[in-house]
Amino acid sequence: MTHTAAAIDLGEIDEVNHKDYAGAYARANNQAETLGGDLAHAPKDFETLLPKLLSGGGRVTSLGKGLALAAEEPRQMWFMMTTALASNEKPDAAMLFGFLRGLREEIWSLPERC
Repeated sequence: MTHTAAAIDLGEIDEVNHKDYAGAYARANNQAETLGGDLAHAPKDFETLLPKLLSGGGRVTSLGKGLALAAEEPRQMWFMMTTALASNEKPDAAMLFGFLRGLREEIWSLPERC
């Protein structure tokens, strides 16, 4: 991606310290959300990866949430995702569900920021 982010050690995601499975799960979701935020600021990379992301896979819901929380133009991003989903051979709307979750969270936080 063109946007520079902190390095991610994927080994940390797989490590389970003292059988802390819930913690490992939360860390993996947080990493995916962070990647979504980075992807929101890398439009060319987003466009390139979009068909694959809309085919499902691990953590795309969290990635979608991160996209929404960092999106400068959420309507445009939504349009791109729904258009790509409609033409996808193996459509999976999980990333869109995450995107909606992120938008909802963003809207509910507006009163706190005003």
